[in-house]
Amino acid sequence: MGPGATTSVAPGTGGAIGTGYSNTQTIATFSGYCSSSAAGAALASSFGGYTDWFLPAQNELNELDNNGPKKVSGYYWTSSQTGPTEADSGYLGGGDCCDAKGTKSTSVNVWAMRAF
Repeated sequence: MGPGATTSVAPGTGGAIGTGYSNTQTIATFSGYCSSSAAGAALASSFGGYTDWFLPAQNELNELDNNGPKKVSGYYWTSSQTGPTEADSGYLGGGDCCDAKGTKSTSVNVWAMRAF
């Protein structure tokens, strides 16, 4: 399920580096938010004993693709939203991340991250 699984756009969900955490927090406080969404999964994570996980913004996901593990491929949700029924995702494929739009009800992978 999409980043926030809402049919409204959460204001202030940009794509710039450094906005993923605030985007995810904004999605979680927006009307229509679903706790079983991608944002909910990131916020609920306590992996490694850390509780500050979030969905990356579009450009943060691009940087993960450029500098992260190279054996990962597939579409992943971002915290950047583009419309009432669409949100941004990106394809991780070894340094060639491409931006994609998807309906918020589409099943796409989630890669939660922490500040970097």
